[in-house]
Amino acid sequence: MEINNVKPTKGRRAAAVVAGSALTLSSVAFGAPAAFASDDQQQTAENQTSHHEQSEETGKLDITPSSTEVRAGDSFTVHGTGFVPNDDVELRLGNETLAEEQADENGDIAIEVELPDDFETGGYSLAALNHGGGDAAYADFKVLEKLEETEVDPDVEIASDEFAPGDTLKSSGEGFTPEGVVSFAVHIEGRNFVGEVSADENGDVGDKMTVPEGTGDGTYELVVTDEESGEQDTEEFTVENDDDD
Repeated sequence: MEINNVKPTKGRRAAAVVAGSALTLSSVAFGAPAAFASDDQQQTAENQTSHHEQSEETGKLDITPSSTEVRAGDSFTVHGTGFVPNDDVELRLGNETLAEEQADENGDIAIEVELPDDFETGGYSLAALNHGGGDAAYADFKVLEKLEETEVDPDVEIASDEFAPGDTLKSSGEGFTPEGVVSFAVHIEGRNFVGEVSADENGDVGDKMTVPEGTGDGTYELVVTDEESGEQDTEEFTVENDDDD
């Protein structure tokens, strides 16, 4: 189009026609062809396309923590899939960054995290930020109060010292690892009788067992073990058979 061929037009319409023609000429005259775009512009476009293609390949992000309720000071592991291969993944809990590692060549993660001792208790949204793809995966998470360290010093008592075969032997104890596993064991004439219970939040336990029929007269030993620390306490008891034969 040549501007000289535009017929005169009165008023605002004429101004609009001339302005429109000028804009058309300007864009033709000064618009840079794609072939002459700067190297930086081409590189940026390539990077954006690459990330977009990787996001399509990786698909939906997903994370699964090894536990959804963890005490402050304890550790857990976050497994995840669908991230950009070999790119950075940031784990966040609230406003705190817990870890930052790379996904593997398949876009998977397995990141071990240790919560700080003073992490505030409560419910959170655990987030795994996919830096390469610009999106994130989330999981509900709860931080529990840190357990105060207590000294493990088992102390066990038996309700009675003398039993006959078939009687119930009741025992109780304190000073064990809170919520830890505690085993009760008795060795009787070549046989081992073992049971396990869990201590309560205060480290207290209780258990009962039946003295096996056929147990001979004698003194036996109840061995109670705190399985986490290995600490033990023992108590002796006596078995006497009735002599009414």
